[in-house]
Amino acid sequence: ATLFYGGLDASFKNDQSFKNYIATHKQELESHGFNIETSYSYIRTQWMVEGYGDKPACFIAKVIEEDVVKELYPQLQELYRQNGFIFYIRKSK
Repeated sequence: ATLFYGGLDASFKNDQSFKNYIATHKQELESHGFNIETSYSYIRTQWMVEGYGDKPACFIAKVIEEDVVKELYPQLQELYRQNGFIFYIRKSK
């Protein structure tokens, strides 16, 4: 849903919190085959899921992925279910 629904502000790449996240996780991301210059969708999603940034973040997953989401992202709170999707929120710290 990140690519379809998420608007990416032009200033996003200059966000200091995001830059810090990339610097901290660069080696790990590259060891998993992610190109820091082109994998912004995945990196941005991980940054938001892990609680960086100063705003709540919403996520959408298919119902069939519920167990995976619960296991990998226990910090997400389910909001509701509709049309085969589960809508989650990660509240800001």
